[in-house]
Amino acid sequence: MRTTHQICHEMDGEVIILSLKSGTYHSLEGVGAKIWDLVKSPISLTGICDSILNDYEVQTAVCERDVREFIEGLERAGLVQVDNETVV
Repeated sequence: MRTTHQICHEMDGEVIILSLKSGTYHSLEGVGAKIWDLVKSPISLTGICDSILNDYEVQTAVCERDVREFIEGLERAGLVQVDNETVV
């Protein structure tokens, strides 16, 4: 789930996120914005992949790898918290 240490705003299909801890801005579009929407509440990495696979033509293994890397990046930036394969 998203941490409380950020502010986000959607504008014209783009999500702008400000990390209140680091003061850095992040911009997400397309699949990244979709994932950001999915992590409003707790969701497993598998649940994220299922949603992406439902909406986009991508191989399962590629989706799983890319989603994991993306979520790890959000976690490193302090924007989400992950526990045991679930964004909590």
